[in-house]
Amino acid sequence: MSGRNTFLTPHRGLAIALLSLFCLTLFILRPQEPAVFFLWLISLSLLVIRFRFEKTDAWLLVESALWIIVAVFIDKAFLLAYPLAMLLIYHGRHYALALPFLLWLVFAFLDFEVLGAAFFVSVSGILLKEWKAAQETAQKRVDTHREQIHGFEREREYLLANQEEVSRMSALSERDRIAQQLHDDLGHELTGALLALRAFEVKEPESSKNDSFRSLQGRLEASLAKLRETVENTKTEEELGFERFRDILQNFDYCPLEQTRRGDIEAITPMHWHLLASVVKEALTNVQKHSRASKVEIDLYVDASIVRLLVKNDGIREQEGKDGTGLRFMRRRLEGVGGTLSIHADYHFTIVCVIPLRLEGTI
Repeated sequence: MSGRNTFLTPHRGLAIALLSLFCLTLFILRPQEPAVFFLWLISLSLLVIRFRFEKTDAWLLVESALWIIVAVFIDKAFLLAYPLAMLLIYHGRHYALALPFLLWLVFAFLDFEVLGAAFFVSVSGILLKEWKAAQETAQKRVDTHREQIHGFEREREYLLANQEEVSRMSALSERDRIAQQLHDDLGHELTGALLALRAFEVKEPESSKNDSFRSLQGRLEASLAKLRETVENTKTEEELGFERFRDILQNFDYCPLEQTRRGDIEAITPMHWHLLASVVKEALTNVQKHSRASKVEIDLYVDASIVRLLVKNDGIREQEGKDGTGLRFMRRRLEGVGGTLSIHADYHFTIVCVIPLRLEGTI
């Protein structure tokens, strides 16, 4: 947007039109008495004050009535009500279009200078009002585009974060698989070899005096102990998923949080924990950003076919009925695996997430 367009706005155009109207009014009044010129200066001063402090329609109409009353005693003083009529027209009060012509008919019929001022007020007010409406429409389009761009950026951030999380979960799954394979295959083989060696020692007692035999036995025992320690120190994916969910709840300190768990929690898989953690994190973030909640309730329920997570707060959401980017993105992710996410805003703001135990597709 150029500097010239930025400078020339409907509001400034209104100021220029009003100043021109005051000059025209001064020309028509041609004040011979100081009192008339003084009233004109008062009207101009009131206009400046009016631009600084917004006045209501009722105030403008009362002020117009006062100038009309003054016109009973001072000829053509009703012209000082014309700027107020222009202001009302500018703000979309079309009934004010009749005001300048009505005053002309009552006080100055056949005075074409006053008629010209009435046309100036009406035409200028309408043109400025349409200009303001067009600019507001254009600004709304710009704001909508900016909001869409911001939404796209947020979705991109969520997608990148989700991609990183999926990569992390894949790495944990692979680590868990390797640990399980070490335990099931190599562990059993080493245990079998050590048992066979001990059985041979029982059968051949003299073999225990052999240095090579004792060295081999010691190495097998040390390898088996090291393998056992490695497997035990490798956290399973399930444990890590649950811990992430638990840590999100423990780190929430905005307001008191009550949580309940029902059903077979052990049936929740790593991918379920991943989805549940994402939902509860987004829900608690929204509580901190958009509500004045005094309490949050979280209910996790598992039955034979679904996992249901309910997050409820008693705060007042600033943008009720309008889902945020995070919740919209979360809903799409859940729908991709056969789940749902619903929002209920009444006395409480409630988010209900339902995920089937048997997931569809992949995250």
